[in-house]
Amino acid sequence: VWLAERSGAGWRSVTFAEAHERVTAIAGGLRTLGVVGAAPLLILGYNGLEHALIAYAAMSQGMPIAPVSPQYGLKTANPERLARACAVLKPAAVYTDDAALFAEGLAAPSLAGLPVVASKDARPGDVAFADLLRGAPAAASARPTDHAKYLLTSGSTGHPKAVICSHANVCLNSAQIAACFDDPDPPVMVNSAPWSHSLGANSITPRSLHRGG
Repeated sequence: VWLAERSGAGWRSVTFAEAHERVTAIAGGLRTLGVVGAAPLLILGYNGLEHALIAYAAMSQGMPIAPVSPQYGLKTANPERLARACAVLKPAAVYTDDAALFAEGLAAPSLAGLPVVASKDARPGDVAFADLLRGAPAAASARPTDHAKYLLTSGSTGHPKAVICSHANVCLNSAQIAACFDDPDPPVMVNSAPWSHSLGANSITPRSLHRGG
């Protein structure tokens, strides 16, 4: 198993083989949507299977991902935060795990006109995540120097800034962490750290993937 999550119906999981098959299909679906390019895929959602799959699908094509804090899109959020994030990131498309939960964020002027992929409660005009799984498989084409993701800083010294993480950066970080452990067994990890934060995004998840955990 590569990744598992607890849902209302129990546990869902994907193996490494299933993840590879779905990632290549989703990558093909993103290409069919015409959104693959240098502009990132903005991710507005919590950790989950579809979040991981579409993230790796986009990155495999050289399309950066930009997971922002889920709080940016909730009903009680300060709309200025999402607006500033979009002004910095200039996304080409949006993925959300729940279009109803993040309805206010998705309706923000800063996201107007962007294609939205939704895993749950897709609105009229949104692309259902399941539809991407029907895409013609697209092989990975990203290069080590390509931007893999943009992570927003906390903004403690001003407004949040986007930190560029290349594919090489992420891979080297995982290798360095793995070298610190004298443990040949694949790890089993509970990952509650949000993937909009560097610990969850660039340490825990890639480390488990790097070591077959």
